[in-house]
Amino acid sequence: IGMGGAERSVVHYINRFNGERELNTYSLRPIHRKVYDENKIFVRESSEYSWKGYLEYFHYCRKFRHHLFHLLNVGPVILFLTLIAGNKSPIYHIHGTLHWRKPYQKWYLRLFWWLSSWFSFRIIANSKHAASIFQKEVLPLNLKIIYNGIDVLRFTQKRHQRTALNKMAYIGRLQNGKNVDKVIELFESVAIEFPALELHIAGDG
Repeated sequence: IGMGGAERSVVHYINRFNGERELNTYSLRPIHRKVYDENKIFVRESSEYSWKGYLEYFHYCRKFRHHLFHLLNVGPVILFLTLIAGNKSPIYHIHGTLHWRKPYQKWYLRLFWWLSSWFSFRIIANSKHAASIFQKEVLPLNLKIIYNGIDVLRFTQKRHQRTALNKMAYIGRLQNGKNVDKVIELFESVAIEFPALELHIAGDG
């Protein structure tokens, strides 16, 4: 468990379902800091990030195989382990467009995607762009698009009539797969109509 966009979305599950459902989260890597309120969600982790950790995760899936699993961009190996452990219909959630980091990973990861496709699972993406990249580079599976949710009350309670578009911002990691270049292209297109528009980029990576 890190604290990227996918991990932060778990907080919304906690806020929505706390008190209604038993919530669990699992990390293949040992966790060295507190990430979530453990009074509201059970946090489990592997003892080490190695083949042993994958085996521990498999046993975890067997134990909870009748539960609903929501896999947040964990990759096809974890998906395959979840499926062969007996989970009937997990949900796999694509966040982003980077599906492998090195060329050799492409071959074995695509193999695990193909193996997983013989099982029943649901797959969703957080944007049409992320879905199209997956279908083009990985597998042409049917995906459902569910955009990342936001708390609109934070904005509507303080809304005022906008008279001009002055600022545009990107906040996130500055890495391949985050498509910051697309933000810049979009800014250039919008700035034609709004020449005083400023682009602010915040993040590291």
